[in-house]
Amino acid sequence: MNGIKKENRFIIHWFFSLVLFGFLLAFSLSFEIYKKFPVFGFIGYGLVILNLLWALSQAIKPWHFIAISLFLVLFGTLGSLDIVLSKDEMLETLLLLNHEWLLLSGLNAQTLDDYVNVLVLLLNVFTSALAGSALFYGLNRRNFEKQ
Repeated sequence: MNGIKKENRFIIHWFFSLVLFGFLLAFSLSFEIYKKFPVFGFIGYGLVILNLLWALSQAIKPWHFIAISLFLVLFGTLGSLDIVLSKDEMLETLLLLNHEWLLLSGLNAQTLDDYVNVLVLLLNVFTSALAGSALFYGLNRRNFEKQ
């Protein structure tokens, strides 16, 4: 990617994250993979957010930072919603495993609910803090006066 301009690299990564989100959404809904593997959405959102972070490292114009911050908030919210909605399926899947270590860990519906709440809180804090920083940098005109 050395021959590609930095602005074009941003557009490639940003567009790829949107296409990846659309593909994962269509794949998940058409094959109903979320019923058999509830963590699929969490992995998918992780990949999309990781690609947005890669695009953020290539951002050079104010609208790049604004677009990244908007999509970080959007995908962070959708990822949190997906985690909360698949909480019951995760518990059922863990209980079907019936491993001895699972029984010894004392994992039940209440502790899983607590873990899910912590996970959602961490995801929202991470994506919103990063989106806020990117938005602040993108809206600060002094960062772009040299261009």
